[in-house]
Amino acid sequence: MEPEGRDSGATEGSWGCNLSKVFSVLWVNEHQRRNETMDEKTSLLISMGAATAANCVPCFEHYYQKAHAAGLTSADIQEAVDIATKVKGGAHLVIKNSIRSLMGHETPVNPCAGSSPKRSCCA
Repeated sequence: MEPEGRDSGATEGSWGCNLSKVFSVLWVNEHQRRNETMDEKTSLLISMGAATAANCVPCFEHYYQKAHAAGLTSADIQEAVDIATKVKGGAHLVIKNSIRSLMGHETPVNPCAGSSPKRSCCA
């Protein structure tokens, strides 16, 4: 990909560098970035879930405004918050049971799984 007004045989000294190489690398990087990353809405939902799990109100507010502007629905946002809350709740059970164990109290063998080994903290 050549910049307009510049032939492919240009030497590096005329503009300080070979801009055709620079522009072609930038074009390839931009093309890869657009084709290999998640979409904006998914990224925002993950960000709001992470903010929820981290108890970061300013972070959540920041991403909520972006999500609203991007057209995410309240139902989409609530689902991300609910999943984050389940994950955080499971982690809370693990630390709570670890503390109980350190204090000499009995703890469940698998505090997240309950009675079923196929069930996770997030179920």
